[in-house]
Amino acid sequence: MGKDIYEYDAAGRLLRTQTEYQYDSDYYYLKSSITLNSRNESIRQNYFYPNDMVTAGRDPGNIYQQMINRHIIGPVVESITLKNNIQQVLTRKNFFNPHPDVFVPQSIVSKIKTLPEETRVLFNRYSANGCVLEQQMAANVKETYLWGYHSQYPVAKVVGGDYNSALQHVSQSILANPANDQALRVELNKLRTNLPDAQVTTFTYNPLTGVTSETDPAGRTTYYEYDDFGRLKLVKDQSSRILRQFDYRYQTAINQ
Repeated sequence: MGKDIYEYDAAGRLLRTQTEYQYDSDYYYLKSSITLNSRNESIRQNYFYPNDMVTAGRDPGNIYQQMINRHIIGPVVESITLKNNIQQVLTRKNFFNPHPDVFVPQSIVSKIKTLPEETRVLFNRYSANGCVLEQQMAANVKETYLWGYHSQYPVAKVVGGDYNSALQHVSQSILANPANDQALRVELNKLRTNLPDAQVTTFTYNPLTGVTSETDPAGRTTYYEYDDFGRLKLVKDQSSRILRQFDYRYQTAINQ
């Protein structure tokens, strides 16, 4: 299976890009893609899944076999990009099992050409249902996520603060079941007050519809309104000025 893309460059020359896709014969997951451009350069992407890691004997702690046993076979564990058959980038997610039946990345590592592997992201903490609670970027800056609406939606992102420090300043019961948007915004604003050195972004939602407000680290709130069909209608700033408006129209039938 593949596709061809034709386009013109600035000089008016026709360029052709060919891409071929190869899939796993048993599970139909994408195994590789090969792109050949007009400069005759070949870019190949290879993808490796839990089954591949077990087959290759690269299963530390038997984690990927455990995933297979629970029919969790779809996550891409490792990807490799090659240009003209020379490896350019390797990216790997190292999975672990922090809670029963929860298999998630513990870290993401990458390798650029011949340089040593480098850890890009550490996932320090997850909830019991697999939501990221705290992660740590390469620069060692921690990012914390608080979840609300019965753990369905992220309501706060705290950059520069750990999970325990953030959690102690808010009521989990209010986050789980807020009386209204304003009540949740007031509760989440305690993070900005008590964590002055952190960058705090907070959100409210209409469950099953979408985000209803976003407050940035400076305390500026953007509001989102929806129509009766759950489609985004208006985006307003904190002074109720309309920033964007969406108008949905049905295409009328063409009479022959």
